[in-house]
Amino acid sequence: FEGSLMGLSQEANDEKDDADSKAKRRMLGNVKLIGHLFTRRVINQKIVLVCVQQLLSGNIPGQGDTGVHENCIECACEIL
Repeated sequence: FEGSLMGLSQEANDEKDDADSKAKRRMLGNVKLIGHLFTRRVINQKIVLVCVQQLLSGNIPGQGDTGVHENCIECACEIL
C-alpha cells in the first residue's frame, strides 16, 4: 500500500514538473517574441518597460500573488 502511494505521489510530481516546464517554455517564447518585435520597431519601449515591470513585480495575470518566481526573473533578463 505504501509503495502504491509513493508511486502516485511521484506521478503527480512528474505531471507538475511537465506543466511547469511547458509554462516556462511558453513564457520564454512570448518574451522572445516581444524582444524581436521591439528590435524590429513594431512595438515601442513603453510596452517592453511594462512587461519587464510586471515580470519583476510578480504581478503576472493568471499566476496569483506568489511573489517573483525564478522564471519571471529569467524572462526579464531575456527581454533585456
